[in-house]
Amino acid sequence: MKKKAAISITRSSGNVFADLGFDNAAAQVMAMRADLMIALEKAIKDQQLTQAAAATILGVSQARVSDLIRHKADKFSLDMLVAFAAKLGHPAQLSVAKRRRTTPAAALVRNRADMAAGRYVKESVQAHMKRLAKMP
Repeated sequence: MKKKAAISITRSSGNVFADLGFDNAAAQVMAMRADLMIALEKAIKDQQLTQAAAATILGVSQARVSDLIRHKADKFSLDMLVAFAAKLGHPAQLSVAKRRRTTPAAALVRNRADMAAGRYVKESVQAHMKRLAKMP
């Protein structure tokens, strides 16, 4: 019987994109876009909108909504995703965290530890959606 190779586990920085080697600023923007796309997908689903109906509300084609639902983040700017959130009645909110000793720049978004495991932080999205629900 073959021996199994030892598995090496590395602690996440809290941002999967930074862990993949992107510079800190780019990694933060990518993580924010991922969070917004998940929140937008949830808002569309919660409002029981078809892609065509969502496209009408967002002012884009149905194909663009399909790209959004399929998380094609490279096709959307952070500005566009923020505008989409507002059009769906869920204005986005940005918070700037205090600088951590271990990172060279202030973290723009918190709660990313689980992203290193390949998940898009269900708990973080739920917390984000709760914050959105509290907004006037």
